Amino acid sequence: MTKSAWTMVCAPSDVERVDGYPSVMSKTSVEIDRDIARQAADILGTTTLRETIDASLREIVHAKRRLELIALLADEARFDFGATAQAWGGDDS
Repeated sequence: MTKSAWTMVCAPSDVERVDGYPSVMSKTSVEIDRDIARQAADILGTTTLRETIDASLREIVHAKRRLELIALLADEARFDFGATAQAWGGDDS
């Protein structure tokens, strides 16, 4: 496993956001496992370490949101699917 220092851009949670992304960023120095970064880049289709880190962080956030949506949809009492069918002219029986 090889590691190298890399300057990664991070944004505090209290910064102004444009289209969901921070408009102001700060630099942070971290050590990155180059082997895992290369594997992630292959999966994500990214070409630079910066792109890979950004895409990886976005994917983690999106995965969490997908899990939250699945949990909402799994709650049978949350939705009345029969009402949806009736609203579109479904059978009233």
